[in-house]
Amino acid sequence: MAASSFFRRGAQLLHFITRESRGFDRVAEKIELTAFTKGHCTCRMVVGEEHTNRGGNIHGGFTATLVDLVTTIAIMSTGPQLPGVSVDMTVSYLRAARPGDEIIINATCIKAGKSLAFSKADIKLADGTILAHGQHTKFVGKALGPSTKLSEIKASDT
Repeated sequence: MAASSFFRRGAQLLHFITRESRGFDRVAEKIELTAFTKGHCTCRMVVGEEHTNRGGNIHGGFTATLVDLVTTIAIMSTGPQLPGVSVDMTVSYLRAARPGDEIIINATCIKAGKSLAFSKADIKLADGTILAHGQHTKFVGKALGPSTKLSEIKASDT
């Protein structure tokens, strides 16, 4: 079955944020979109050596980056919001993943207002074991028009 145009939009957003970035967001270029509906985003990836700390576990900063990225895409699914900027983010680390582990990142936009958006995310192993829980508040302010193309978004807009 062909992917919906809405799902393709989500895949474009993820690609734009992680693979077309020249900056830090490229660290998550192995992430794959598995579900994208209004207010929700689910991604998966296999943890690689490049995602670990000296102890061989998934790095806490990388875990926080996953919460940031996937909640941002969930927020953007609710309408023509820009990625925005983080106002507050918390991550509770419950267990660690290791290289080769498949992880699932499930994010929900709780509320998207005119200037602030609130979201949450869970990161789990493929077997359902929870690794981390995060909450993320973003300033989304300025909205895009419906005809704005991803390539027209400038870093100064975010």
